[in-house]
Amino acid sequence: MADGLEGISAREASKAEPRIIVSGSPEELDRLVSVLVDNAVKYCDDNGSICVHLEQRKREIVLTVTNPCASLATQDTRRIFDRFYRADASRSRSTGGNGIGLSIAQGIVSRHEGSIRARKLGAELEMRVTLPNG
Repeated sequence: MADGLEGISAREASKAEPRIIVSGSPEELDRLVSVLVDNAVKYCDDNGSICVHLEQRKREIVLTVTNPCASLATQDTRRIFDRFYRADASRSRSTGGNGIGLSIAQGIVSRHEGSIRARKLGAELEMRVTLPNG
């Protein structure tokens, strides 16, 4: 299993979505998903589960990555996309990346004419990306 993914399992969705097509750069969209999932793994509470959900709406595609992150304060979600910002002061480059992943994700979403937001839902952090459909 890949580094950092021990103990994380994938669950099969009970209702399969139809094939979803997103227009854009395959490399950048792959990087976007990678950054969001990597961030969820790094900041997931012990024994927590990460949920990745993709759905197609009439005029948009919505990607949601949710993970328990009780240590993140609600006010930190306003700065979470700032370059080099770390909500967890104990993290350093050697223990948690270099603080630019979510700003890179924001740039990718912007280039694809979409939006990205972070919000706290109780003890969970939800990252939601909305991209134009088609």
